[in-house]
Amino acid sequence: MIFGPMDETEMKQYLQEMNTLEEKIDKRKKQAYQAVESLEESIERNSFPSTVREYSPSGIRMKDKVFDILQKSYRDIDRQLEDLSQELLQITEEEEKMYFVKRCIRGLPLTQADLIKELVIDGCSWELFAKRNYISKATISRRRKTAMRNLLFLYNFRFSQKKEGEGTNCGN
Repeated sequence: MIFGPMDETEMKQYLQEMNTLEEKIDKRKKQAYQAVESLEESIERNSFPSTVREYSPSGIRMKDKVFDILQKSYRDIDRQLEDLSQELLQITEEEEKMYFVKRCIRGLPLTQADLIKELVIDGCSWELFAKRNYISKATISRRRKTAMRNLLFLYNFRFSQKKEGEGTNCGN
């Protein structure tokens, strides 16, 4: 599963990739919807009126061939739609995780949220951050550790709640 608890290393890596992640998700979603549209066009193209005209004395055999071709097309389309629905489900889970991480960042005190955004997400150097904020690198290190610890607490709290609730039996 994509959406689960993370440790500090995983969170740091996820935050560093977050800038490009949103663009990648949007691109994949757009491609999936375009594929759905092309499948809809394929369905329309393969739809015939209920009466098939007979052009030859062996019209029954022609109807059988057309029916077989249509059945194969429908099976292919069904398979492709199933694959696309799985892809869209995965995209939705990735999007949900990204928005949840963003909500957790917004839940931090403003100074910690800014520190994570600038140092980890945007990749600002510690020296530049120290100069802009008139603080030492040691202070940045302590504040970054505190901010990451708080972010991980907010993020992983959701999963600790599920574990505690799983063992209860409300019906008895």
